[in-house]
Amino acid sequence: MLNINRYKPEVNFPDGETYAAYMSAIEHSVGAIGGSVLWRVPVQGGVVGDLEDFDEVMAVWYPSHKAFLELPDADRAREMFRYRRVCVEKAHIVELSDQAPSLRPFGS
Repeated sequence: MLNINRYKPEVNFPDGETYAAYMSAIEHSVGAIGGSVLWRVPVQGGVVGDLEDFDEVMAVWYPSHKAFLELPDADRAREMFRYRRVCVEKAHIVELSDQAPSLRPFGS
């Protein structure tokens, strides 16, 4: 899953405590269903499209589509979704094929 996020100004991305708590909750909840956050990187600009107003791109790996659908019931998921409402102003979330070996964590 590729998440392209714009955060609310009061979150103080990337140094704010609320942002850090949101990332911690994501890592915990995704990990609880067997997934992992592969990487997060700040957006520096866009070449094509309107990405200048976005703050971050985050790649999240799920072991299956079924596991992704279990995310709302994962440990600390309520906390994660509460932080999402507080932190994220706008998001584009792109589901990628789970058949692409290069998108799996190393060693899987």
